[in-house]
Amino acid sequence: MILHVKRISTLCFLVFSVATALVSQVPGAQPATPAATPPRADTLNRSTPRDTVSSFLQACRAGNYLRASDYLDLRHVPSRDRRRTGMELALQLEEVLNRNPDFDVAILSGHIAGRQNVGQE
Repeated sequence: MILHVKRISTLCFLVFSVATALVSQVPGAQPATPAATPPRADTLNRSTPRDTVSSFLQACRAGNYLRASDYLDLRHVPSRDRRRTGMELALQLEEVLNRNPDFDVAILSGHIAGRQNVGQE
């Protein structure tokens, strides 16, 4: 009985191996693979530091502090307080940025990884 199971297992393995080899020889044939899920689009436009801050400020200018709070890291805020606290912090950050005459979104990096040589200029 054990010998019979081993033979069937070996036969199944060989059939699978041969079938895989044959499929790879057929022009245009591809082995079945699960469809790759496309990456989710970032609806907040956070592709670069400049885009992130620009989008944050656009939300603030539109008075949409709830959306602006989505740009903030609020993990340390209890979930029950995130909505209110996030909106308050977004408003405060907008005020700080607007008050600073030296702040200019255009000087922020337009590269995905940001600037790698900060402080070396």
